[in-house]
Amino acid sequence: MQAVSVNGATCPFSKLGVEWKANWIVRDGGKMVVRKPEVLRSFLEDERARLEAVIARIDSEGVESLGYGNHMADDATEAFEQAKELALHENARQLLVQVMNALDRFDQGTYGFCERCNAEIDPARLEALPYATLCLRCQQRLNA
Repeated sequence: MQAVSVNGATCPFSKLGVEWKANWIVRDGGKMVVRKPEVLRSFLEDERARLEAVIARIDSEGVESLGYGNHMADDATEAFEQAKELALHENARQLLVQVMNALDRFDQGTYGFCERCNAEIDPARLEALPYATLCLRCQQRLNA
């Protein structure tokens, strides 16, 4: 299935075989409304499984020691690869925490509401960032 684009944003659920209008959002008086939150939950659960697999793979590969008979250029390449893997591992861990928190908010019934002002988070924002915890206005204030 081809990714669907609305207002320049690509629906991340297209790759899961989800039809844009049938399962994700509908227009209600010009406003986008989440029709089936279980699609979001399913995406988050799939993302959790993917991130756990990435973390497990990186953990199982371990770290090799550098500088034992290799040429300096080989050591530099290996050091770069290790740093890259560590950065990917840390990023996956941070994303996993955010995804797990989003799933907890689903269970608590607070998913889709801003943690600061309790306003509804725009469905387009949740489409782009399903584990968003803040509405766009609160996020902009935080980043300012």
